[in-house]
Amino acid sequence: MVAELYEKEVPGTVANFVSLAQKGFYNGLRFHRVIPDFVIQGGCPFSRNIGDPRVGTGGPGYHIPSETNAEKQYDDRGVLSARGVDPGKTSFVIWTTTTWTLPGNVAICLGPDFVYAVIRAGGEYLIMARELAEGALKAGGVEEYEIVAELTGAELEGMTARHPFLDRDSLIIVGDHVTLESGTGCVHTAPGHGVEDYD
Repeated sequence: MVAELYEKEVPGTVANFVSLAQKGFYNGLRFHRVIPDFVIQGGCPFSRNIGDPRVGTGGPGYHIPSETNAEKQYDDRGVLSARGVDPGKTSFVIWTTTTWTLPGNVAICLGPDFVYAVIRAGGEYLIMARELAEGALKAGGVEEYEIVAELTGAELEGMTARHPFLDRDSLIIVGDHVTLESGTGCVHTAPGHGVEDYD
């Protein structure tokens, strides 16, 4: 197997992958999704047991920092700027257990009627569902923050985000499949990676 790693764009992520591979973490694991010449999905310790319903939800037991490029910005259509929020310092926060699908991201889906908080933290702005913000920020180790604006998903629809490490856009869209059960209410959308894509 030959894998292409983006060390220049995401050096910490690549170093983590290589370290786990050298330690044998992936030995005996199954790839539960393969798209030739594009991406493989694996790395879940539950995949050792065929039929385990938790396949795709496990990991090495720790988290690594997200790696993004601050130079890559998005078009806010004036929605954030009108509220005094610098779009160049703003990120939509997605929560995914399938980090290997990030190169396939083309959109971020929001719930049209959900309220999204624009949160100032450490000189930057984060956008996520208001209802999930406290838990997500706590999980991310963010203790000091302030909600500076609130908008519905429908109000954010049509903005153009920048992919965090590839040179392309990611459209902000809305959909009824977005829930407030967990995560951030911002759903990473990578066509061709879902189970329904193979039905």
